[in-house]
Amino acid sequence: MHKGRSGPLRSTPVRPKDDKHANKKPKVLPVTKPGKGSSMDDIRNLGMDDDDEDEEEDEDEDEGEDEDEDQHNGSDDDGADFVDDSDSDGDEDGSADVPAPSSSRPRPMLSNATMDISSLSKQDRKALYKPASNEEIMVLRETDHLFKSNLFRMQISALLDEVKINYSRTTAVESALHQLKTCLEAIPDATPPAASFHSSLCINNTAEALQKFRFAHPDEVSVIGSYLVHTVVKPVLNVDVAVRIPASCLNMAKDVLNYRYHDKRHMYLAVLAAALQKHPRFKGQTYFSDWLGDHHKQILVVKPLPDVKGVATHFCIRIIPFIAPTTFKLNKLTPDSNNLRPINSNNDAPLAREATPHYNQSILEDMTITTHLTTMHTHLAGSSALTDAALLLKVWARQRNPAAQTDQTTEQKHPDHVTRHHGSLRYPSGFHMTMILVHLASMGKVNKHMSSYQMVRIALHWIATTNFQSDSPHPIVALRKSASDTSYDWQHMAGDMHQQFRKHFDGVFLDGSGVVNLFSRISSTSLQAFRHDAILSLQMLGFSDPNVLQIMSKKGKRKAQEDAPDAEADIVQSNARFNASDLFETLFLTSTRQYLKYDAYVHIDIPQPDRSSGADYLDNDPISRKTKKVVELLERALGDRVTFIHLLDQSGARREWRANTPASEQPSLPYVTVVVALIFESSTFARVVDHGPDVADTQAADEWNSFWGERSQVRRFKDGSIKHACVWEVPQHARHTIPGAIASHILCRHLALEPERVHSFGQPLDVFINSPGLEDNTIPLLERFRSLSNALLHLPLPLKMLAVQATSPNLRHTAVVPQALPSASTTGSSSQALPLRPVHAVILFEKSHAWPLEASTLQQIKFAFYVQIAHLFNDSFGDGTSQEGDDGEAMVGVALAGERYLEITWGGHVFHFTIQHPLESQVLREGGDLIGAEQSEIIHQRAPQHHKLIYATCLLFPSFGSAARLAKRWMHTHMFGSSHVPEEVVELLVARVYALPFPYAVPTSHLVAFFRFLDLIATFDWSTSVLVVDLNGDMQQEDARAAQTKYEALAEGQHRPALLICTPHDRDGSHWTRFVPTPLVWSRVVTLAKRSVGLVQRLFGTGGSEAAILRLFQTPMRDYDALIYLDPSPEYILDLEYRAERLVKSHQGEHAEQDEDMISLPSQMPVMRTVRPGYDPVRSLIQALILRFGDIAMFFYDQHGGTCIGVVWNPSSFIPRPLRATDAHMMSPVALSSEAQPKVKAKGKAKEEPSSFVAPHRAEIVEDMKLLGSGLILDIDVLKWPTQERP
Repeated sequence: MHKGRSGPLRSTPVRPKDDKHANKKPKVLPVTKPGKGSSMDDIRNLGMDDDDEDEEEDEDEDEGEDEDEDQHNGSDDDGADFVDDSDSDGDEDGSADVPAPSSSRPRPMLSNATMDISSLSKQDRKALYKPASNEEIMVLRETDHLFKSNLFRMQISALLDEVKINYSRTTAVESALHQLKTCLEAIPDATPPAASFHSSLCINNTAEALQKFRFAHPDEVSVIGSYLVHTVVKPVLNVDVAVRIPASCLNMAKDVLNYRYHDKRHMYLAVLAAALQKHPRFKGQTYFSDWLGDHHKQILVVKPLPDVKGVATHFCIRIIPFIAPTTFKLNKLTPDSNNLRPINSNNDAPLAREATPHYNQSILEDMTITTHLTTMHTHLAGSSALTDAALLLKVWARQRNPAAQTDQTTEQKHPDHVTRHHGSLRYPSGFHMTMILVHLASMGKVNKHMSSYQMVRIALHWIATTNFQSDSPHPIVALRKSASDTSYDWQHMAGDMHQQFRKHFDGVFLDGSGVVNLFSRISSTSLQAFRHDAILSLQMLGFSDPNVLQIMSKKGKRKAQEDAPDAEADIVQSNARFNASDLFETLFLTSTRQYLKYDAYVHIDIPQPDRSSGADYLDNDPISRKTKKVVELLERALGDRVTFIHLLDQSGARREWRANTPASEQPSLPYVTVVVALIFESSTFARVVDHGPDVADTQAADEWNSFWGERSQVRRFKDGSIKHACVWEVPQHARHTIPGAIASHILCRHLALEPERVHSFGQPLDVFINSPGLEDNTIPLLERFRSLSNALLHLPLPLKMLAVQATSPNLRHTAVVPQALPSASTTGSSSQALPLRPVHAVILFEKSHAWPLEASTLQQIKFAFYVQIAHLFNDSFGDGTSQEGDDGEAMVGVALAGERYLEITWGGHVFHFTIQHPLESQVLREGGDLIGAEQSEIIHQRAPQHHKLIYATCLLFPSFGSAARLAKRWMHTHMFGSSHVPEEVVELLVARVYALPFPYAVPTSHLVAFFRFLDLIATFDWSTSVLVVDLNGDMQQEDARAAQTKYEALAEGQHRPALLICTPHDRDGSHWTRFVPTPLVWSRVVTLAKRSVGLVQRLFGTGGSEAAILRLFQTPMRDYDALIYLDPSPEYILDLEYRAERLVKSHQGEHAEQDEDMISLPSQMPVMRTVRPGYDPVRSLIQALILRFGDIAMFFYDQHGGTCIGVVWNPSSFIPRPLRATDAHMMSPVALSSEAQPKVKAKGKAKEEPSSFVAPHRAEIVEDMKLLGSGLILDIDVLKWPTQERP
């Protein structure tokens, strides 16, 4: 975090020192003109005098706002849902509390960089070692009990300093407030709306209605909201100004009906906007904005220009009209009341009308601003800890609310037209977080003696365990004015009013008046998401209450406990898998992204409603009614397949446009895109059959058939029952698409949508892992591997075979191209076409002291074992009579012994086995073969351990295998093969997504896990941090800290890995990344991951067409210096013998020994093919190119179907250098001027001597590459050559 520009920011405003002021009712003071009355005191009692103002105006810095973005309609502000409650009597000068000076001498502060004690005076040195004071002991005790970590407390303090506003430097915005108030009060009465007035926004936009409107200047102009109580959180900088509409502008008897109040409210705003447009400081900087997505209710947003002295402000002023609490009778605005009646209806007719609870609440919001202000001030005025807790809760909510993160300034995008903001606008805002904290304070669950962090923990626990839903059997949550207030005893009062709230709203949280529902605009899905986020945060903190951790596991089956525990209870504890820094960053600094948060996303294009159909006279707007219907349909259709459903996005939900924009220029979209997010229940989401009612139950059967339509069918089940059912017949590898198919079918059927208007985001990416021939066949392959292992374990060998350990990705669900299953007709045949990719495993023998300790002898003994095993295996299983496959047919087993491994063909699959000797790597290292020792350690020790870890992860998380395959495919399509990024590294990166998913839940979908994999690569600080992958919690914080210390030490040496991944088996973190990837390669991986994340984020709002989302797997070829085009045969499997023959011939026998590695045994051996399994000609070509040209170029290739090799030249290799006989190959002489020739040392001194300089011969390099790859290389296209000039 960055510090403030001019010293530390003050944390809290001045508070009354006596508790008697804490409950003092504030008065809402109007903004007065400068020079009259008490000047700035009437704005917010800041008490800044003229000298302070002159001093501030001389500065070019603004009011402590460090952010460049002006986010003026953010949901974090306390006025985001209603206007924040604050106190006008609070701060006289905006300064923070200053503690009384202590009589004891403070301890001198020493910098860590300069601990020079000798420079201190004798008195200071004496004070340095004096015993701790009582205050210091209390701080240490509080840190230990309330914060669990001194670092965590320091981070919270730094965060609070970073997000607070320096209220001593708010001259520019305060002068703008004075000018705004003066401008509004100077508007003459009876001013008509301007010509550019948007009459189309009015429901009753008749000429008669417009002519009857008579404007009167405001009764009151007051600064309200979080600015007054000093709870504004950067970077969303808003000042809320409430303008009270005079009673003379309204008809108190009739304006409550049919949006008449809303129309007059908008006309009143239009007059204010026209006046502001004429002011030099507000001209062109005034906008209309929908209030929380309500198209019938707008506010004005003003972005002031710099004042006359050039001092600018980043604050936005939001003008919010309101009316007196007694304007309309409350009995007309109860939830059951109806105030929307069609024009042609007879109001006197005793017809039952639909209740309009949301419409009524929108009017009550404007009548209760000052009530909320009083309630807020009562609790916040006496405690700085409560204010800090409110700031922390706002930060927490903002990081989890997409709408707050995507808020932008209008003028930066569309200065003249409508700007539509996307996001979950119905998620609880910063205002709600503050009101929740006030509620806890009124209930006595938090108090001023607690730390701010403890209050945050209690608030999160209360959110997680409180059921706000209207169907909850618990009492309604209602705010009390104070701890002693008993005027609204909701648990014992008559339930008539409560039943009305339960009936009409998804969630209920009543304010102190008992008539306003603070959650009236929040949907049930948003409340579930809200509680879900709180539960994840508690899990991150190590919370272990089962009532909390199981709330969201099965919807409707586990209910939350209503009452939060006592404040003194130890509700959270330190999580061993987090250190303090990671915990703080994930809890408060990590922004949750919509496309990473849930398991699946269904994008729905809903047509805009026809305004002429009378839809405006229905409660709530038509789009909200339609989206609520969408959620109801999906909840019924998906049932227990999902944990919960969240309505994420509603394009066009909040609009902004310049006040002088004519209505004809306001574009309208034909469709509103709604994104429905799903979190799957891992055990049921891929269920194939949905069971319906019994055929005998005709009424239930009719309802079932009416809902499911043609998908319903009658089936007889194994238990003999005959029921209606829906069967989703999809292959095993595509069952994750069933929820998307259900959503598409139900929505198209019941909402009359076209199929192309409903689609699942990211689903086209399945083509890379689930196309024909790429299906995961690990389970049948594992069965054959186990049967083969069992056969090997029973062979009569001189040394007992203890185990056969798998190491191949084919045996852990993570192979990009899995082994194809042989047909039943060829399972027992010895002449079938064998797969080209073998399955690798390691044989482990019992310990013996007879093993030789010489490298060459050890290899000969291992070869003898291969020969003996092959001979015994062929004798036992070569005729196919001793082992049967899964289908009962006998399988032929054929073994071939090689010098380096044993090859066995079993059940149509090829397995390669190597023998593990525990001391082999040590023997090779002592013999000087460091490369061989490293390879032996990888194959025999690290690979089996890694396989166990990844295989266990696959069993624990079913979607892990598909996510790892997709991640590997992404790496390969961007031409990072195993030689650049080992596949074990990719698997560990994906495992980290599952091991430590916070701030998200563990992914159930492989697509979202893949997106998080890209985000991890793009956002993790690889240059300074070690990535810890600990699935079972085997590692302690000390282990990660030790790995981090070693990594920092490596940074000072010559060789430093590009990344370190620490696991329980690799606590140093360098097993797989010690040599590869190189920093250059990993830098490109990170760059491509950032591009991919940006592409996903851009496409998420629109759903992403199939062609667009597939661009994730298209690498930019222009970044390479040269391209080697290969024969485009698919994966180089077809006609492979011909290509291999040409390749071996062109290499003049360089690879001939690889084909001679196999030794035929004289017992029933089939004729071997020219190319043995495991031989890849393109990989051999890459190895040959690296061996020949590795000093001048790097080579990149997609080993799964690529047709091109990317070449990156090494610029330093093309710099001219003196001719040497040892490197004269592929060199050509170059002529250099005397100035360009480097100095050549001769006899210990540097002097200019004529010399022959050479550089790589470019044409010869290209021709040698073509010759080396004859038969595979079609052409070489050199895009650019490096310069031959010296740097």
